[in-house]
Amino acid sequence: DMAGTMTPYEAEHLIKGIKDAVGDMPLILHTHSTTGMAYMTLTKAIESGIDVIDTATSCFSGGTSQPSTETMLTVSSRMDCHVSAKSGPRVASVVMIVSVVP
Repeated sequence: DMAGTMTPYEAEHLIKGIKDAVGDMPLILHTHSTTGMAYMTLTKAIESGIDVIDTATSCFSGGTSQPSTETMLTVSSRMDCHVSAKSGPRVASVVMIVSVVP
């Protein structure tokens, strides 16, 4: 979602539809904070079973970048999720791997 226009319920519908169609294949959501909806969209994506979300360290997050890693770590840690953060090839790039605990 390069424009940051995906709504939380669009994410839910898309994730559940892809998971139903494809099965147990890891699914990654990449969105931007351009419209301000990305935090809500990622939260709904976690609730909907997303496997990985892209985030950015707080000093590089927001606006046309991704949501803040620190914020999403805080949110997801309070949602009965197993979360691990792995840094990508650039210092500002962090991928969060999210598993909902049954």
